Parts: sequence; C-alpha cells; structure tokens
Amino acid sequence: MSGPDNRDHAEAVAVYEQGPAEAPAEAVVAAVADVTGKSPIDLDPLYDAVDPDTLNTLFSTPGWASSVTLTFEYCEHLVTMTDDGVRVSSPDSAVGGPR
Repeated sequence: MSGPDNRDHAEAVAVYEQGPAEAPAEAVVAAVADVTGKSPIDLDPLYDAVDPDTLNTLFSTPGWASSVTLTFEYCEHLVTMTDDGVRVSSPDSAVGGPR
C-alpha cells in the first residue's frame, strides 16, 4: 500500500494493490483495515456495503476487470475498485462526486 496522496484532495487517500492470491473482496477489507488501523475482523461485514461474490466475479473475470470501476461507501470511507487496485478515502474527499 502506498502512503497518503494529498495532491487531489485535502483528505488522505490510500491505494492498495491486490495480491496475486488475494480475492478482490479480501483486498477491499484489507485496504480499509490498513487505512482505519483496525483489524479486518473489527470492521463491519463487507456484505453490508456490497455483495462480495459479485465483487469477486467482476474483478476476477478476464475482460471485465479492465472495464469496470466500482465505487461504494464502506466503514465510513469511500472505496473505489479498479483493475489497478483499491483506492480508499474519506467520503468527504469525493468533491462533487456521487456517493
């Protein structure tokens, strides 16, 4: 995971690169856990924010992953998933963007 990126917004942004054996849903939980400083088991269930099976299918299927960007709120953070990784920021950093 890289450090905070403050070039675009005043809020901290972290980018987490998914490991080769890591499911996309696991990468989201790990990224948010890293940003919040909490253990993954202390976070809310991911399925409260997004369907983990659908997330895994979208970002594990060749051809789909490169054309999909998914943004959702999880544990009071804005999560954007692309084929490049997981971007986590506070919801306030989405200037003018939909939530």
